[in-house]
Amino acid sequence: INLKVVGGVWGNLTANTNGLPVSSGSGALIDNTSASTPQVVKLIGTNTFNGNYTNGLVVHSLGGVTINNLTANHTVSGSGALIWNSFGGASGGVTLSGFTYASENTGQGINIASLGNVSLTKVTADGNNTDGLYVNTTGNVTLTCGSFTSNGQDGVELSTALATLKGVFASGNGALNYNIPGGSAIVRSCPLP
Repeated sequence: INLKVVGGVWGNLTANTNGLPVSSGSGALIDNTSASTPQVVKLIGTNTFNGNYTNGLVVHSLGGVTINNLTANHTVSGSGALIWNSFGGASGGVTLSGFTYASENTGQGINIASLGNVSLTKVTADGNNTDGLYVNTTGNVTLTCGSFTSNGQDGVELSTALATLKGVFASGNGALNYNIPGGSAIVRSCPLP
């Protein structure tokens, strides 16, 4: 799926095993960076991008990004999900709601770059070749309930000290379990619904 769009809402997207056997191709690319003003990208329902060659899901946006119930596992040569709204003139943050599974990818499980706040819930990013979760943002990060184990590099790597982690478990990673600047708060128990 390759969408060059202004902005929009989609739901229940499935794009599996793209780029095989030609050794190139992601499950889905959603790009609205050519819009004249920032527009949002929103994926509702359940969205699945498994076993793709390059990356599972790629979002390049000038506006905020919200994704519900994301699964992006088993990429052959890239990351499970790349979600970037850090381009010049971009506004809004990134929200991953419902559940997120991004495990056993050749690159990172989840890679987020944003100029806004980042909020993630119920994230499982285990067994990736590099980081489980990488977030580069100038805003706040809130990560609620997650597992980041047995990744080749860091379990959780954040660029900001403005972070709150609740109910996050990271262990057995190749580098650091938590690569986070000082000042962040880590609360071990996952909050009740």
